[in-house]
Amino acid sequence: ADPGSDRRLVVVGNLPYAITGMIARNLVEQHRTIARVVVMVQREVAERWLALPGERPYGAPSVFLSAVYDIDHVLDVPRGAFHPAPKVESAVVQLTPRAVPRAEETPQLQAVVKAAFHQRRKTLRNALRSLFPDTTELDAALEAAGIDGQRRGETLSVEEFARLGALLPGNTSAG
Repeated sequence: ADPGSDRRLVVVGNLPYAITGMIARNLVEQHRTIARVVVMVQREVAERWLALPGERPYGAPSVFLSAVYDIDHVLDVPRGAFHPAPKVESAVVQLTPRAVPRAEETPQLQAVVKAAFHQRRKTLRNALRSLFPDTTELDAALEAAGIDGQRRGETLSVEEFARLGALLPGNTSAG
């Protein structure tokens, strides 16, 4: 669909595990052209998409999808619903584009999310060191964003990730 037209796509499907990440990436990139998404995925994928900050499955897919979509669990699909039965459980989820995204996906947001989840057990301050030339700038950015650097990345909300991304050195949109 043309992003400037009133026509929006409804995406429906059973997503194979091997390409679910790539399709999710495209759904995020194309959210302005989509009216609704209803897909069946492996249950563990659905759990990642639906996870909230602080929950074990929360990660980059949770952040990027929930930045632009409201995500709802529709139903679980047991193995026995298929013949032959697969080795995994499935779930159906619905994604509805948010009228106003929680965050705009930028290279800065991508960098902060990637760094925060790269080594999940690190504190945010340690995880983000690769993005900031010196610790003084890092500490200033964390303070300006109102985020305790001793937290772990998996506890940050989409909005907190976006605030940090906007404060990356060299970001011309910061300030």
